[in-house]
Amino acid sequence: MRKNEKGMEKGENAVNDKLLKEVLCEYVAREPEALDRERGEDVQEPGVRLNRRMKRTFWYYGGGRKKIFASGCICAAAALLAAGIYGMQARQEQKKDRNITLADSVPQDADNVQYEVYMNHYGEEAVFSYASAQNESRTVGALPEEIAVLPEESWDGFSVHTDTETAIRNSNYQNFGYLCADGEGRIYYSDLTERAVYMSNEDGSGRTKLADGAGNYLQEKDGNLYYTALDEDGAIMRLNIATKEKTVLMDAPHGEFLLTEEGLLINAESGVLLLDYEGGDARIIEAMSGMDWQPALFTASDGTILFNAVQGTDAGYYLRGYLLCYDKSREEVLYLGQGMMRPLLAGSYLLAIKGESVKEASLHVMDMAAGTDTDLGVWPYDGFVSDGDAVYYTRGGMLGRFRDGVNEEIMNLHEQESELMGQAPERYLYLAGDYLYWLSRRQVTEDGKVTEVFYEWHSTRIAE
Repeated sequence: MRKNEKGMEKGENAVNDKLLKEVLCEYVAREPEALDRERGEDVQEPGVRLNRRMKRTFWYYGGGRKKIFASGCICAAAALLAAGIYGMQARQEQKKDRNITLADSVPQDADNVQYEVYMNHYGEEAVFSYASAQNESRTVGALPEEIAVLPEESWDGFSVHTDTETAIRNSNYQNFGYLCADGEGRIYYSDLTERAVYMSNEDGSGRTKLADGAGNYLQEKDGNLYYTALDEDGAIMRLNIATKEKTVLMDAPHGEFLLTEEGLLINAESGVLLLDYEGGDARIIEAMSGMDWQPALFTASDGTILFNAVQGTDAGYYLRGYLLCYDKSREEVLYLGQGMMRPLLAGSYLLAIKGESVKEASLHVMDMAAGTDTDLGVWPYDGFVSDGDAVYYTRGGMLGRFRDGVNEEIMNLHEQESELMGQAPERYLYLAGDYLYWLSRRQVTEDGKVTEVFYEWHSTRIAE
């Protein structure tokens, strides 16, 4: 190697080392902050009702309203919320079971609702409205150069499979991870009203506060809870569940992160990092870094990581649905197709919102083992989850299920929600054990500004 080339290589290595140190910063342990914010838990015992289709359990914790710009009476809000819940349950007991027919999948105010899509490596959220999305063109075959140069492989030639636990973990993660499960009968979730992280049994009993401050992308591994601390500048936090000790793993700008066997896969400003669980060592995944695209919305099996290609917070680029795959053994990125958004690996299924245009897109269940592609005919605005057997999704105010080739709507979610939620809240779906959970969120706006935000957690027992 010539002298000037050696000098250039040495300089590049120095820049990379400096950049990595800047991104990773320091790994320091922090004692839990004594914020003295205990407001009481206002826990309500579950009420149970049966119908022909499934056993439904309604349990409420940590819901309520958060005033943003104006002050309000907390006591009055709590009284209003309680009255809404008790009144709703009383009305429900008087209703007879009825057949639920397929409804229009488009919410009444879809044109005005802004849908959060993903968080990029700067921690910025990309959003789009239904009206603007319909104007996006996704003509098959028109690939940009940065995607066209990738090796191509068809989804139906893929051979990956996830077990039930991985399918559930992928599902909860895909819906921004406000709740996760440990596989031992416990769930961990964010109370977005009290701004705290809690633990409980799957049925909502045994509610225990673990830490102040809300989080998303919650993931549990080996007695530790990992999450993005929303009230601590978005730092990636490790929380020891037994001791409640918190450790900041990364407080530099970053987007989502995913737990893998090798470490934390982090979508960071300098590229995609693999951060060791113990020593704090990190390396950049070269095949997923330094490209004209960035990864978003990870979903994983043992040997692969699927994601959508994005460019910053350009929702239009995301809506073209470029589906890519990082093959760990080959250490390269493959192109699997376009027009497929929000990928989810569950069992032998690859689920995605698929279509040649956004206006025509709907939720598809692609069985990689059988090579079949089933169009469920819905746009699931609030997300979808699967344990690798059944697929659950929302359609307006209805909960749908696809299982054993049968696609049906099984539950009216509005019947379980308080009147504060109105008719078109945002919902985030999650699975754990025999239960399906959803977090309802509704914003109140005045003159284009958000003045109040309401949150409620709900669950239903789906085991039969």
